[in-house]
Amino acid sequence: MKNRKQKRRTHKHQIREHPQNMRLGNMFDDLCNVYNHFLKLEQRYYRIYGKYAGRYRLQPHLTKLIQRTHQHWAGISRDTLDAVIIRIDTTYQRFFDGLCGLPKFKRKDCYRFAILILLVLHVSVSLLFAKAPTTPKILFTSARDGNYDIYTMNPDGSEQVNLTQHRAADVDAVWSPSGDQILFVSDREGVRDLYLMDPDTSKVQRVFKKDAYRDAPTWSPDGKQIAYTYADDLGAASFIYIATLGKQKEELLVRGFFPAWSPDGTEIAYVTYVPIGHDRRVTLVDIRTRKQKRVLPKEAMEWQNHPSWSKTGDKLIFSWNKHPLPPDFNPLIDRFPPAWRNKETIYIVNRDGTDLQQLVDEAGPYAQYSKLSPNGEEVLYTQEINGDLQIFKLNVNSGVRTQLTDTSRNMQGDWFDPAFALPVSPQPQLLTTTWGKVKRR
Repeated sequence: MKNRKQKRRTHKHQIREHPQNMRLGNMFDDLCNVYNHFLKLEQRYYRIYGKYAGRYRLQPHLTKLIQRTHQHWAGISRDTLDAVIIRIDTTYQRFFDGLCGLPKFKRKDCYRFAILILLVLHVSVSLLFAKAPTTPKILFTSARDGNYDIYTMNPDGSEQVNLTQHRAADVDAVWSPSGDQILFVSDREGVRDLYLMDPDTSKVQRVFKKDAYRDAPTWSPDGKQIAYTYADDLGAASFIYIATLGKQKEELLVRGFFPAWSPDGTEIAYVTYVPIGHDRRVTLVDIRTRKQKRVLPKEAMEWQNHPSWSKTGDKLIFSWNKHPLPPDFNPLIDRFPPAWRNKETIYIVNRDGTDLQQLVDEAGPYAQYSKLSPNGEEVLYTQEINGDLQIFKLNVNSGVRTQLTDTSRNMQGDWFDPAFALPVSPQPQLLTTTWGKVKRR
C-alpha cells in the first residue's frame, strides 16, 4: 500500500514537471485568489449542508465576495469569471480523481487559456481608459436576437452592432456626456437595475450593490452624477433618485419617473403620475430647492411622456396624446383603445412652456422615446409599424422622415456626437462600482 501511494505521488510529480503542464500550472497560480475563494465557498457549503454545491449554485456568492473584498475585480464580467471557474474546477477534479494527473493540453489550448487570464487580469485597466466613439453613433435596444440587447448604429442606420450579447433583457441605454461610458438597465442578476458599460470593449459592471428596481437613467451634464427611477419592488410606487459617482448613497428627489437632466445642471424634467385620474404631466424640478413647475398649462390634456432636452437647454421634446381617454378608463387593467393609441405623437416646446409645436404626424401608435440630435436638426423617436416598434429619424427643418431599423423590435434611441462631447479623461473611481452623495451647489 505504501509503495502504491508513493508511485502515485511520483507519477503526479512527473506530470506536473512536464513543460506544458508547468506552464499551465503557472497560469493557475496567477488565478489562485479566484480559485481559493471558490474552494472556500465549496468547503463552507459542504460543512453546512453535507453535499457538494457545484459552481452554478456558488457563482452569485463568489461574485458578491469578489466585489466586496477586491474592488479591482469589479469589472470582471460574470461570463468571463464563470469560464475561468469552470476550467479550474474541471482541471482540479481530474487532477485529484485518478492516476492521470493534470490533463495534457495542446499548445493551442495553453494559448487560449493564457488569453483568458489576460482578459481577467486586465479588464479593469480597459475600463479605466475607455474610448469614446470618434464618429456620431446612436444607441438603441433591439430584440432581433431573441432577447433585448444594446446596439449601436450610425446616424443613417448602417453598421448595427450588438454590444451586450447577453441572455438577459438589456434596455434603456444612454451615453455619458463624454461618450466613454454607457449606462443601461438589465435584469441579468434577477432584478432590473443599472449597469455601466465600456462601449469600446463592452465590459460591464453593476452600479449599485443594494438590490432595487432602477431604470430610466439619465446623466448630469458633467458626467459625475446620474438620476433614475427607483422602486422598492416591482409594481411599487416610483420615485426619482440622484446619486454621485464614488459612493453608494442615493438621495430622493421627487416622486415620478422618466427623468431627464437639463444641460445647465439645475433642473430635471420628469413625468408626474397621479393614480387618481391617471394624470401624467411633464414637470420641472429644481435640484437645489426641490421646487416644481409644470411645463404645459394645467388645462392641457394629460398623458405626457419621455421628456428630453435640446443640447442648448432652451427646449424640451416629449411624447403626448392630447386626446381624452374614456372617463371610466383604468390603465392598470384596461387596454388602450386603438383609435386613441394612434394619436400619440412627438411635440417640442420652449423651456417656459411657450411655442408648442407638433413634430410628427399622428400616423401610428406609440410614438415615444424622442431625442433631439446634439446639433438640434434631427429627432429620434420610436413608433409601432406593422405590429413592431421601430426607430425613426425626423429632420426638424424639412420634415423628412427616415426609418432606421426594420428587423424585429427596436426602440429607445440615444445620440452621441464627438463634436458636442465632453473631453474624455481617465476616471479611476469607475473601478469601484459605487455611486453616492449629491453634490450641492
